[in-house]
Amino acid sequence: MIRAMQRVGGYEIMDRLGIGGMAEVLLGRARGAGGFEKFVAVKRILPHMAANEEFVRMFIDEARISATLSHSNIAQIFEFGHDAGSFYIAMELVQGMDLRAMHLALHARRRLPPPAASAYLIQQVCGGLGHAHGKHDSHGRPLGIIHRDVSPSNVLVSFEGEVKLIDFGVAKAAHRLSVTVGAQLKGKYAYMSPEQAAGKPIDHRSDLFGAGTLLFELLTGLNPFLAESDLGTLQRVREARVCAASARARDVPPALDEICRRALARDRDERFATAAEMQEALESFTRRVPFSGRHMARWMKESFPDEQAHLQRMVFEAKQRSSVQLEVSSK
Repeated sequence: MIRAMQRVGGYEIMDRLGIGGMAEVLLGRARGAGGFEKFVAVKRILPHMAANEEFVRMFIDEARISATLSHSNIAQIFEFGHDAGSFYIAMELVQGMDLRAMHLALHARRRLPPPAASAYLIQQVCGGLGHAHGKHDSHGRPLGIIHRDVSPSNVLVSFEGEVKLIDFGVAKAAHRLSVTVGAQLKGKYAYMSPEQAAGKPIDHRSDLFGAGTLLFELLTGLNPFLAESDLGTLQRVREARVCAASARARDVPPALDEICRRALARDRDERFATAAEMQEALESFTRRVPFSGRHMARWMKESFPDEQAHLQRMVFEAKQRSSVQLEVSSK
């Protein structure tokens, strides 16, 4: 927890939302005239990674690529800057949980999301992917954006039922600022496509395989490729031998079994041709159930009341600390 008032660029840092091996995510607040305030998530490179040129290039790429995207299923980027020797990205604050945190919380309670909720989540992910895949530059040329890391930590779900795709830091775009050299593997092994795991050229259908892996995991609680070692996981991904989701969870409807089967085809020509096509297949299911953003919001609030209360308390306490510190500094 951050106690003393700090600033990153034009943002007051009020607390830490999360930290990883390479970057941290902070709760920031922008203030303006007339009592204006806006809360944001500030992603900042950790000091020990600031000298890592490859990571810094990836971080800059994330900001540049994300800034070109404007879609309800992609977290919005507000600003990219450099402060106190470190780069940062100020982005939309999504008050919710990522799919990894959701999976861990549900696993501890021996629960799974309803099949309709799982379908809706991946339907929204496909909406964001479709926008990124179809993005063109100002001259009408395809940017060729591929996310390459469609994994649980990169999908945020708000307590209001919004689904946001984040972290295009390992995205590969035809006109990106820095270019990955060689067959370097980026992304999380258990969510790669067979061609990505083999170091072969990939296209947008690689992301659809990742979306299919997420759907299978949501429906069953199990990742179909995770092994005891990275090497074993990569081998399973390359082989892409996946049983029907209904073989692992009996309440999986046939329609979702078929969507998983097609998205997880080893041959990418047998997968959905586009994110929009996969999204339409999922929408067809959620229309019949039915399940919408309103249902998603209700399910999130009912399923994770403690997590929602914790986040609300964090924001409230951060506001209180900020007010006290401002009063002290003005005396």
